[in-house]
Order: sequence, then C-alpha cells, then structure tokens
Amino acid sequence: MFFAIVYPILALVNIFFIQGKDHFHTYTFVLGSIFLIILCLSYLRQLIINPAISTVIYKPQFWITLSLLLFYSVDILFTASINSLTAKNNNLAYSFVRVMRYLNYTMYLVMIIGFLLSYKKYKWKR
Repeated sequence: MFFAIVYPILALVNIFFIQGKDHFHTYTFVLGSIFLIILCLSYLRQLIINPAISTVIYKPQFWITLSLLLFYSVDILFTASINSLTAKNNNLAYSFVRVMRYLNYTMYLVMIIGFLLSYKKYKWKR
C-alpha cells in the first residue's frame, strides 16, 4: 500500500519539477524498479518459507516473480546510467536498446518455462 501511494506522488514531482514532460523519466523508472525489486524479493521470501507450499518450481507465480526480478535487477543498472552514457555517445543508446530487447526476451522465456512446468504438473495430476 505504501508504494501505491508514494510512487505516483514522486512520479508527478519528477514530471513537473525535475525532468520535465518531454524527457524520459529515468529517475522515476529507477525508483519504480527499486520498488518492484523489493516487492519481488519479499514475495519470493514469503513463497519459499511458507511450509504449506511443497514445491515452488511448479508455481507460475514463482517464475513470474523470478523473471521480473531478473529483468529489473539488470535494467536498473542501464536506466540509472542512461543519462550520462547517452550524453557522451548517442550510438551507445542503440546498444542499450539491443541489450534491453534480449533482456526482455529472457524475461518472457523464464515466464514461459514457469507456465510449461505448471501445465506439466497439472497434466500429470489428471
């Protein structure tokens, strides 16, 4: 609940007073990535230590959270440095887009693996 209240306020402050309306909001994106990483880590912790759940490998929630954690943990490094990197070399922005594309593919591949594992377990139970 805290993140749902604080993040929009900070995003509006960034849009109107810090980076402006016509600029990519890297500060807000980094802050949102930090919030999402914290939420993913807390969810994974609760999912793993819960004794009622026998194996988390067959839960699609685990794989979705893991893929989001992977994506935003790497993405935060690029987004935090994009202002200084692209100011010096504009071609570096194209490399950044390419890396983000492959990172996006990896995120969805991990999600697909989770759905396939959960389907496989469901099919075996029938």
